[in-house]
Amino acid sequence: MSIGSEPSDLDPQIVTGLGDARVDHSLFEPLVSYEPVTFAPKPALAESWDYFRRRPHLHLSSPRRRKMEQWRTRHGAGLRRLVAPHPHATIAAAYASLLYVIRGAEEFNKGQTKIFARRRGRARCPHARRHPGAPRTVFSPMLLNSPLRPVNVREIAKYGDPYQRRTPWTRAGRLVSSGPFVLKEWNAHQHILVENRRPTTTARASA
Repeated sequence: MSIGSEPSDLDPQIVTGLGDARVDHSLFEPLVSYEPVTFAPKPALAESWDYFRRRPHLHLSSPRRRKMEQWRTRHGAGLRRLVAPHPHATIAAAYASLLYVIRGAEEFNKGQTKIFARRRGRARCPHARRHPGAPRTVFSPMLLNSPLRPVNVREIAKYGDPYQRRTPWTRAGRLVSSGPFVLKEWNAHQHILVENRRPTTTARASA
């Protein structure tokens, strides 16, 4: 498929272009997806979303097939990365304000507090994760946006400061993702090649 132009990046938390998002949406799955006709929510990474209970037996696309249990425990770190305040970080996510529906996130992003979010109770089960202070009717439709798709900060940190832009973690062979495809090639200004994680099929996007 054509994505129109060369992606600025494949880091879902900082991209702003439609072509960038098309690639990211094949690499990073959201917590909740939607039926294309009725727009009714349906499971994606999460099997339910009262407390975002993840689907069991999910793995990331790393060589050691890290279990999604590790993603569950670190998704909060990914959200914290999205709203990291200046001057402590230069990620400067354009859509950090998407998380302002979480109580305390706006103050954290603006450097008014060191507490990212205030909790309202604890998760009910080992696979559950609730985003504190976020109204479900507003928050769940927002999860399709690229910046709110889970990233693994520990994997990003292997290739530099995870709170800085343009580190090489998004290169083929390094990018650890949770979506249906794995990044195989990124040939600048020519094509991006992604491969289905299970069947031996590939999809190619060109700028």
